[in-house]
Amino acid sequence: MFVKSYSFKIRNKNINKLRKIDREAANIYKKYGGGMYINLYKKEKYYTKFLLLEFYKSKKDFLRIMEYINKNPKINRLWDNFLKIIINNIIEENFEVKNSDFNRLVKRKK
Repeated sequence: MFVKSYSFKIRNKNINKLRKIDREAANIYKKYGGGMYINLYKKEKYYTKFLLLEFYKSKKDFLRIMEYINKNPKINRLWDNFLKIIINNIIEENFEVKNSDFNRLVKRKK
């Protein structure tokens, strides 16, 4: 399994703008078969730090999906709006997770 992470900060006053961008982008990702994702956040006094994790079957699958998504003009507008509200450079990283480890995590019973 391939995991793409994005880390960034947003001023607290822009959280609702981020949520709107996220909802619209999620609809586009679903249309093209985008993977599961989770937003982790840590709220500070003046800003919130986010860590977005996207999960895909493989890096090849991620690249194929992103090729289609990036051709969508609406996603480019959303990206531009996103860049206007972040207060730092985005840190991107790629990770690999064994499918068995991921499956064990999502199927874990309480």
